[in-house]
Amino acid sequence: MPYVLGVDIGDSFTSAAVCRRDGAGWGGAETVRLGARSPAAESLIELSPTGELLTGDGVRADTSGDPGRILRGFNRRVGDDVPMVVDGRSYRPQELLAALLRLVVDRLREQEGEACEQVVLACPAGWGAHRQGLLFEALRTIGLDGTVLVPGPVAAAEHHPGAHALAGYDLGGTTCTTFVVGRPARRPAELLACERHPVGGADLDDALVAHVRAAIGKAADQPESLDSGPGAVLLRRDCTQARERLAEAPEALVPLPWWAHAPGDLTGETRRELPVTRAAFEALIRPLLLGTVDGLVRLVEDTADVAGVLLIGGAARTPLVAELLAARLPGPILLDPDPRSTTARGAALLARRIAGGGRADGSAWPHETTAGLTPVAAGAWGRH
Repeated sequence: MPYVLGVDIGDSFTSAAVCRRDGAGWGGAETVRLGARSPAAESLIELSPTGELLTGDGVRADTSGDPGRILRGFNRRVGDDVPMVVDGRSYRPQELLAALLRLVVDRLREQEGEACEQVVLACPAGWGAHRQGLLFEALRTIGLDGTVLVPGPVAAAEHHPGAHALAGYDLGGTTCTTFVVGRPARRPAELLACERHPVGGADLDDALVAHVRAAIGKAADQPESLDSGPGAVLLRRDCTQARERLAEAPEALVPLPWWAHAPGDLTGETRRELPVTRAAFEALIRPLLLGTVDGLVRLVEDTADVAGVLLIGGAARTPLVAELLAARLPGPILLDPDPRSTTARGAALLARRIAGGGRADGSAWPHETTAGLTPVAAGAWGRH
């Protein structure tokens, strides 16, 4: 069945979605599975001993893999003249980003039994023509020169059609991007303003890790360190899972190392659990989020009236985010059930438009709406 593909390669996770054509009509955007345990896969590339690039389920970063062979963070390094080096091999960041997209495209071709008709890749907000051009050249080299690049906020706004401006709050793994997208009638959406903040889901996890470590205290017979090694990895994983549970529940339990048991506890090595309430967690992270909310308020005041606020990114499900934004900005707070894949699904909808698809209700798109949907080589959406 013919299909088009939208991809969002974030700092921490990569998501993908497709729109399929059945006969003369196109379906809506559907998230596709890239990871072993969730639809999203970590934005990692591992260099195998034979020089093969692995990603998604092929990466063994959390088990037997050699951390020295793992490449990450290349998304935000595009435009940097310093190459990334692993095992004596040098790679330009844009080459790694293109390689990761190639791996996603190839995986979908295997799953679907045929190549996609169009690929749209969401790029970071604020990328100018220079960075877009570097990536496009890397894509051309590996046979993906038909890929269209669009700013992530523009792709995300595709879920909410209309001629009103939208504000957005994208809380990813390592950064928070606040933005305003304008949507003139019968024309492609336009990124009016954006700002990046050095706060992400990892920082929220850090705050919870510090809270748990303080609760554990300094055990005199502590046999392992929580600063590094397996104990630190497990604690951070458990805190991340607790943060995600607190998005739905008023309390979460964080498993503790066996040596953190209270004196006289005779349960052997069965780990005790530390309860953390949502209220306590929100008190920890409120100072981290306030600056990002202030940033979005400034953007809205300086650009346009907005019809609502889009919440994007896995960490955006944290209830305090919506609470802080609703108190400062007009219009509804818009959060769908899977904010981690919002941008990828929006990119798939844009790919559908380029391939000649209509609206979900079956009506045709106005001809003018596809005028700006061209490969980045033509300067689509580029801003310095």
